[in-house]
Amino acid sequence: MIAAVPVFGSRIAPRFSHADAFVLARVAAGQATQLEQLDTTAMTEDERIALLESRNVALVACGGIDRELMGELEERGIQVIHNVAGETDRILSRLAQGDLRPGYGLSRNLGCHVSTSSKGESKAVDKEPPGETRTAIDCIRCSERSCLQGQVCPRNKERSPLTAPTRALRQLEEVTGDIAAEPERVLCRIAELVYFALDMKYRHLGLAFCADLFDEAEIVTELLRRFFHVTPVCCKIGGTMDVEEMIPVVDRGPRCNPLAQARALNEAGTDLNVIMGLCMGADVIVAERSLAPSTVLVVKDRLLAHNPVAAVHSRYVLQNILGRT
Repeated sequence: MIAAVPVFGSRIAPRFSHADAFVLARVAAGQATQLEQLDTTAMTEDERIALLESRNVALVACGGIDRELMGELEERGIQVIHNVAGETDRILSRLAQGDLRPGYGLSRNLGCHVSTSSKGESKAVDKEPPGETRTAIDCIRCSERSCLQGQVCPRNKERSPLTAPTRALRQLEEVTGDIAAEPERVLCRIAELVYFALDMKYRHLGLAFCADLFDEAEIVTELLRRFFHVTPVCCKIGGTMDVEEMIPVVDRGPRCNPLAQARALNEAGTDLNVIMGLCMGADVIVAERSLAPSTVLVVKDRLLAHNPVAAVHSRYVLQNILGRT
């Protein structure tokens, strides 16, 4: 049997239609032997299907795939194992052993439980997918979730205690707790920002914003200036600087320069920097290079009107973009 795996780098591609290449392998006698890798970067869905048929592919193991496209493949006699994640070699190995099923690598049933050692001590025990590695703590895979019941996490209590909090940290925790405990839930994110900054006695706020949100940043700046001194800095600042200092976030027009943004805010002596709609990565640079603490007011998401959490509430996005069933 000839099997195909749409890949992105060394892993199975998140989407069948957006894979850079197909890896073809012959699966027989519990073994999977890779045959060739085919470039599919510029191919349409019809061209991808035709390519699979021309290579006599009988099975496709893939990540997300449209239901209509999966139905068309199956009508043409090509079996589909969808919603799969992991390294290509491991996927092929599981396929050869007959263990590959839809959802492999994304199972919600994996977790940890608490067992008792020979000394009578509670100990967290992981249930791992074979061959997978994990971090020391994974709250998503935890099956106990004792923290949600107001109990101490058995993993966390085994860790060394944190250093004693400073006075500034205690103030930060108290202000954060006051805002989080607001019972009526009438404060929007901007209002929470104002209350937080006032309670923290901040006087000077920096606003690191994206040029795409210039109008919105102007409104936010005018609002914040009712309470604070505000230094707004656009992502295009320093557009004529040496290329070594530039961060090529876009390919057309003046390039974004989060390094210059952070430097300008540092030179202004801000007490808190507010990030508004910066590109993924640029926001990390500004936060990492800022001398003042930073918070995010707007996360850039052009597809979802800057509301990325909508992806986990939208059936269309889950099925057609993220590949969830």
